[in-house]
Amino acid sequence: MVTFPATVDLNFMVPVSRFSKIPVDDFSVGVDFDDVKKAKGNKVPLKVMEKPAYINNIEVVPDSAEFILEVKTGIW
Repeated sequence: MVTFPATVDLNFMVPVSRFSKIPVDDFSVGVDFDDVKKAKGNKVPLKVMEKPAYINNIEVVPDSAEFILEVKTGIW
């Protein structure tokens, strides 16, 4: 599956003491395959899959993504 956009922005609240120590690798954003199966069009909501426990009020921008399902054929 390919999603558009390929990257998103995250807005959130964080304690000042941890502001300069937030690695991007601590975050994961994705889609729930059940949402893809239920989609009536080609857009699905984006969800935060992983985040540090000290992050609050997180918002994904944009909050949804368009998707294209790729069918792969060939010899396994």
